[in-house]
Amino acid sequence: MAWRTAHAIDALRAEINLRWPQRSKVSDGTIGDAAHASRNSDHNPWVKVNGVGVVRAIDITAEGIDPTAYAEHLRALGKAGDPRLVPGGYVIWNKRIASERQGWAWRPYTGANGHTRHIHLSLSTKPSGFDSRASWGISGVARPKPAPPGTDPNKGRVWRQFSKNATDDSIYNMRLKPGQRWQVSELQMLLHKRDFYRDEPDGVYGPVTLSAVIAFKDAASWRDRSSIIDADVIGALRALAAKK
Repeated sequence: MAWRTAHAIDALRAEINLRWPQRSKVSDGTIGDAAHASRNSDHNPWVKVNGVGVVRAIDITAEGIDPTAYAEHLRALGKAGDPRLVPGGYVIWNKRIASERQGWAWRPYTGANGHTRHIHLSLSTKPSGFDSRASWGISGVARPKPAPPGTDPNKGRVWRQFSKNATDDSIYNMRLKPGQRWQVSELQMLLHKRDFYRDEPDGVYGPVTLSAVIAFKDAASWRDRSSIIDADVIGALRALAAKK
């Protein structure tokens, strides 16, 4: 029997491979085996388009991806009424299932296969849905969301960190301790522009950077000659760097 996978599955698998290029594929699957063929399964190409059977289900191996975030992303699409999943679609992962049956809320899945090694997705029963080539948005799954503009990313930390392109001087109102690690690359690059720091920036406020700070303060006749960094020090270094 001639068969193919739904176009939406092809698009989904391609996006998953781009998002997690090193992932395992040991439990991946589309068309079912003999056991699937003996029962009603979306892994069987029982829906036909132009005389060709279409497989509307895909299993993606959990190892090497963020399976919970991936499954939740699919569930959220279903809840939003995505035509690739409505009607007839569902997600199964780690002994839970989500579908239209209960408003796409997770509920216990008691089938013989708990789907603990792969995530199962069944698509809509409509060709306009399962053959859609629209993006699934997988590139953003399990990635941290950027902070809103103007947000101090270091708020609440005991020790704040430098940011290479920071413009908010308030993040520099702190003291640094030798041996601690932060993103201090901007400080090192500013010192480098005036030849106080000659190594490659490494993001570590260690002895070399500490000595460079003190050397700058000595040369500038700074009010204190300690290794303390504050907004005034950064401002002065930026002003010097702009002149060179």
